[in-house]
Amino acid sequence: MSEKGPEWYLLNPNSNSERTRHLNIFTWLRDTVKIKTLRTDFETGDGPADICLPNKRIVIEVKQKGRAKPDDPSCGSKRGETPKEQLKRYIKARKKNERTNLYNYSKKIEKYEEYVGIITDSQIWYIYIYTNLGKLEPIEDWKFC
Repeated sequence: MSEKGPEWYLLNPNSNSERTRHLNIFTWLRDTVKIKTLRTDFETGDGPADICLPNKRIVIEVKQKGRAKPDDPSCGSKRGETPKEQLKRYIKARKKNERTNLYNYSKKIEKYEEYVGIITDSQIWYIYIYTNLGKLEPIEDWKFC
């Protein structure tokens, strides 16, 4: 039988709480994956994303255990959105802020890199790319680094 490392316990908490899972994922990304530019409760311009890696253009929405259901409105935001719609709203706002800031600094706006959006309860991970056409497309093979 293999021994479980500390990261296993971070991603498999006893608590079903969204906040516990949120903090555990943040800790796992910071300490195990070694991501330096990591923000929690990151203001997107249209509500706070649970976790954001601004320099990598990654937005993570954390749900309670068993509630990482991208198309279920009962698992989304208080606005009655699905988790996928919530994620899309956050990414769209980030891109808008990015365009505004780039315009103010350079007056030249080029094609932007795509954002990655993640919906997770720390057990199940749905990973999407937000395309330049404003769609969330599923990604099957992807790494944080």
